[in-house]
Amino acid sequence: MDSEDAKRGEQIAQSGKHNPPVDSPPVPVDGAALLAEVERFIRRFTVLPTEHAHVALVLWAVHTHFIAQLETTPRLACLSTEPGSGKTRVLEILDLLCHNPLLALDLSMSAFFRIVDDMQPSILLDEVDAIFTGKSKSEATEDLRRVINNGYRIGAVVQRVGGKNRDQVHEFRVFTPVAMAGLGNLPDTLMSRSVIIKMKRRAPGEKVEQFRDRLHRPVGRQIAERIAQWASEVGDLEYPELPEGVADRDADVWEPLLMVAAAAGGDWPQRAEKACLAFIADKPESSVSLGVRLLADIQKVWPEGAPTMFTGNLLMALADMEDAPWADLYGEGLRPRKLSKLLSDYGIKPKDVRVSGVGNAKGYRREDFWDAWQRYCPPVPDEGADESSHSLKKGDIRDIRDTPLVTSGNTVAVTDTNSDKGDTPQPCDQAKQIDVADVTDVALSQGMCATQPGRSCPGCGAKVPAGHVQCPDCYQARQGVA
Repeated sequence: MDSEDAKRGEQIAQSGKHNPPVDSPPVPVDGAALLAEVERFIRRFTVLPTEHAHVALVLWAVHTHFIAQLETTPRLACLSTEPGSGKTRVLEILDLLCHNPLLALDLSMSAFFRIVDDMQPSILLDEVDAIFTGKSKSEATEDLRRVINNGYRIGAVVQRVGGKNRDQVHEFRVFTPVAMAGLGNLPDTLMSRSVIIKMKRRAPGEKVEQFRDRLHRPVGRQIAERIAQWASEVGDLEYPELPEGVADRDADVWEPLLMVAAAAGGDWPQRAEKACLAFIADKPESSVSLGVRLLADIQKVWPEGAPTMFTGNLLMALADMEDAPWADLYGEGLRPRKLSKLLSDYGIKPKDVRVSGVGNAKGYRREDFWDAWQRYCPPVPDEGADESSHSLKKGDIRDIRDTPLVTSGNTVAVTDTNSDKGDTPQPCDQAKQIDVADVTDVALSQGMCATQPGRSCPGCGAKVPAGHVQCPDCYQARQGVA
């Protein structure tokens, strides 16, 4: 080697151009930017019904990478009334983004339990409605139900008999994330553990990019790797302050997602809180029992400050509620006996109650509802009401001529508060039994009752105005009016 070549080699060595590469520390991941990238990736291939649904789906996919430090993991349920609504596409996207994704298509339950116990995968279940409708009921589907229902909380296990002679009991841990897609609804116990996205078919103007697994899997898995890196950098998640009113099962569902949003920062905590409250407000009616729905609706229609309410007035107020089931409950409307039975489960019974200035009749006292309202549908109305300070006057009682009837075809006794026998209403002299709506407890004034239009006056046979028992002449004669 001549001196010129040697000199050139020395220069190259000093430049470091051909030195072995030195590993540089990874650049820390920006959590807010990463979640925004996840959202953009999801939006490329699917249209969700609301902005809140996009937020929930992003947080759910990311929370699977933190499963080792969570106490609960909400189920994700993508449900629709019709096929072709994009449910399966959501699962395909989650298969790229989640921690240890497992599309559970054709696994033996023994293998399934071992995989869940060893790997804590993100289970993705399509056509889950077949599992819960009973059409494909088997030992395997029953085991799968147990995993879905019980595996949302840390420490959940299932026991299986095994061994050569089936004389050994094995415990398998089943705490793991689960996302589901299906038609219709799921059992209430599972719905209450789930973030429910109500999928719809895309409208003509809603365009998405065609999804091809072979093309988009590399990009999706790269994003998943960055989520895993970020999760390791974040370390222990902090428990955020839950929005007001988020408690019990709702807290179990949303706390993990709010924790992820808080760790990401940016606008994600605010977006997550808004999504949380929106989803809770939009919970399906089926997740609320008929009794609790009745308590909540009674709380809404109860007159402000009134200590008592007659059964008939309560029934009519309930029947007037829009989007409520009471007017045609069981095809015949809510009746006094059914009302009493539903409320008796909460220790509430009808009593003889008094409305000042009107009289006595069967009804309910507001104070009897306070405990149930506090337990099942807070906030509770002001307990400071008493009969002396909040008495109803005759004008406070709704004129039943302006109120749709709850039911019809029952014979009831009509009461008249204008009788001369004190404050207690007595049966009308000329119409003790009248075929009217099943509103048996309303104390009426001015000779009125919930009669059908076009009835005849029992005194003279003349046509009676709708809502009256007698014609005006007979009524005035009975009252001694000239």
